[in-house]
Amino acid sequence: MRITCFYFLLAACACFLVSFSPYPALAESPDGPRQHLEQALEREIDLQKEIQDWSQKKQELLHRILQLKSEADWHKYRTAKYREYIRNQKETIAGLVREKENMGALSRKLEPYLDRVVADLAAFVANDLDFLPRERENRIASLRDVLGSHDKSLSDKLGRVLQALQIEASYGRGVEARSATVKRDGREIRVQVLRLGRVAKFYRSPDGEYAGRWTRSSGEWEPISPDYAEAIHKAVRIARDETPAELVELPVKGEKR
Repeated sequence: MRITCFYFLLAACACFLVSFSPYPALAESPDGPRQHLEQALEREIDLQKEIQDWSQKKQELLHRILQLKSEADWHKYRTAKYREYIRNQKETIAGLVREKENMGALSRKLEPYLDRVVADLAAFVANDLDFLPRERENRIASLRDVLGSHDKSLSDKLGRVLQALQIEASYGRGVEARSATVKRDGREIRVQVLRLGRVAKFYRSPDGEYAGRWTRSSGEWEPISPDYAEAIHKAVRIARDETPAELVELPVKGEKR
């Protein structure tokens, strides 16, 4: 009787332990530990894949961050350069504005000045030696038309005036020999005229009988000694490059303008 009760208690304890075991799968089946291990391995494999995926994404993110940083540095550099360009352009524009203002002030002063220069040039030609009168008068008339034209720029007007002054200045260095007709003793005679720059002007008749010089104060020819006729002839030949240059003595008369 006691032995039967003991076995009964052992059987009850075994049932109790099996019912409250932490590994019910093991308690239920002998394949439980292997399934648990396979599940653990699968979770480990999935975890490793997630770690690898995250590592790859991390590298991609780091690469993208470095790329964005490089682009940011480049844009920062270009922004600084563009600011420098803008500053230089503003300085250039300010300089052009000042230049425009200066040109406006210069224009207001230069145009009246050019008018005075042409007026002075016309007076100078009127009081100068009498040579090339039509050419010089036409040049002055053309200058006045240019200065009075509204469609001519200030630079064009200045250029034309400077050109006229240069031509007039060249007359002072030139020697001219030409044929002309002058009045002598109430009659007209054919003569050779010699102009020495703006210093003096002479004539001689082809036969050497008459000689004369231009008087600036009276605006007329006055007779001089026929002894100068040969010297005038020699100077004419030098002016025409017909003979080598040499010193020639002529009666140059000093006169006030």
